[in-house]
Amino acid sequence: MARGEKPHNIEAENIVLGAMLASEDARILLFKMLRREDFYDEANGIIFQAMVNISNNNREVNRLNLTEELRKSDNLEGIGGASYIAKLISETPSTVNAEEYAKVVLDKSALRHLILTSEKILHESYEEKKDVENILNFAEEEMLGILQRNKADKDYIFLEEVFKKNIEEIELLKSGDYSKKNFNTGFKDLDKILNGISSTDLVVIAARPGVGKTSFALTLAKKLSDNYNKKTLIFNLEMTDEQLGKKFLSMGAKVPLENIISGDLDDSHMASILEYKESNLSSNIAIDHETNPTMMDIKSQCRKMQAKHGLDMIILDYIQIMDSGSGKNSDNRNQEIAELTRSFKLKP
Repeated sequence: MARGEKPHNIEAENIVLGAMLASEDARILLFKMLRREDFYDEANGIIFQAMVNISNNNREVNRLNLTEELRKSDNLEGIGGASYIAKLISETPSTVNAEEYAKVVLDKSALRHLILTSEKILHESYEEKKDVENILNFAEEEMLGILQRNKADKDYIFLEEVFKKNIEEIELLKSGDYSKKNFNTGFKDLDKILNGISSTDLVVIAARPGVGKTSFALTLAKKLSDNYNKKTLIFNLEMTDEQLGKKFLSMGAKVPLENIISGDLDDSHMASILEYKESNLSSNIAIDHETNPTMMDIKSQCRKMQAKHGLDMIILDYIQIMDSGSGKNSDNRNQEIAELTRSFKLKP
């Protein structure tokens, strides 16, 4: 393909549209896979959108209805007339491989999106008007969006399969051995209530100030590291990494935190601290340096740690003082907190 001509495959686009006109099964599948902007040829994009409109109005997608829909929107002549629709149908050899052709269309669309994103990044970089961090975040979000679109969509699951998973979990819970399904927190009473913690759980630790919420979360991270070799990334909006390190030393070495902070330590204190430090050189716990991360910052760091080391748990201390990073002036802080909480339920 010539330089300057963006990636495309018109033949694949035509076959996809022809298959959608010929087969309901193909339509159901391809409506899920593709969007109007995935079509390089403008006429093909218009036709695809017309099919979507017909389907959304609970009408049958066929040659007659498609022609009428395009006529009503003054697009029929622009796409080549009724003869072009007839050509799409007649030149589609089979609907069997419609998904493979759709993947070709999707891949070409992803390449065009990559080119467009790269051009935007180049432009912003040469302009030097935005912060480097903003440009990097834009690049990361755009690339992630392209990657997610090109991944196979999750299909439906029959209730029979759901029941199988339910029974497996129930049997584990009945035997009292929920550690095979979830992670024990190490706090027996809490484990009885929660049945351990699952990797998909969002757990909010709520209590009045000064009762040990941070210490509890750090203890949980340490127990998951020691007992399950699980990796945790900590975001603390109030403490530096050095301050958190002192908390870990205090808990692990069983030396009062005030003594560590003041330096009022005897030989036994120092021996305990050094022993604990040496035994935790291979700890699975990491601390983010940023003192005021936005949701974008957190997702970015999580993706990096997941790619490099793996990531099993995230601790945020604490969400009430977190900046959403939306750039909007929210008059309703509760609504903003709810939106942040919802974001944490979504995969980074």
